[in-house]
Amino acid sequence: MRDTELATAPPSPAEPSPVDRHLPSIAAMLERTAAAAGLKRGFVDDERRAATPHVIDCVGLSRENLGDEPYRFEREFQERRA
Repeated sequence: MRDTELATAPPSPAEPSPVDRHLPSIAAMLERTAAAAGLKRGFVDDERRAATPHVIDCVGLSRENLGDEPYRFEREFQERRA
């Protein structure tokens, strides 16, 4: 008798599983944060390059040219910016 009562009883609403909740992905959160900060997505084209206020030309500045000394690239870069 108990089996027939369970079979005919209306189903109870299932509790939502924590896994079933929609959680935004990290990529979506980063995109919203970047948009809120006014950052643009994609490669720098000529128009965006022309609108960039700070341009630094460092001809020959590369880690390959400076060797393996730690932080030498960063020091050279900072000196050339000044």
